[in-house]
Amino acid sequence: MADWNRGDVTAFMRGYWKSPQTEFVGIGGIMRGWETVLDRYRKNYPDRASMGHLDFTGLEVTVLGPEAALAVGYWQLKRQNDTPSGVFTLVFRKLPEGWRIINDHTSQSPAQSSSASLGASCYASHQRHRHSGLSLGGPSVWTRKP
Repeated sequence: MADWNRGDVTAFMRGYWKSPQTEFVGIGGIMRGWETVLDRYRKNYPDRASMGHLDFTGLEVTVLGPEAALAVGYWQLKRQNDTPSGVFTLVFRKLPEGWRIINDHTSQSPAQSSSASLGASCYASHQRHRHSGLSLGGPSVWTRKP
């Protein structure tokens, strides 16, 4: 999130698999390809003001195997004139360069869910999943703990 909150979409995308097979699923349908996803972010968030301040809450991680994990949670953008929010599902794969998002399904909600409270719930959820060997190693990059 730090890269996003600095307004650096390209750095934010380092958490995604840099492949033509990377997928983003949202209201606009299914988009394939790292470059296509980057272009989508640049089009929808052309400047720092439109990017706002991003928060993730209610994070839950399920390890699917030694090289795959699933994360779900809530997102919220805080901008000058609005606070759009919604839910996301991320599929991670362990690649030679580390854990990367291979599929991002993000949906916007008409109103933020009351269960998406900041702070303690996200931390508690992360602590429950530490045994998996995964930890958030940057804005959106998962790394394997030794």
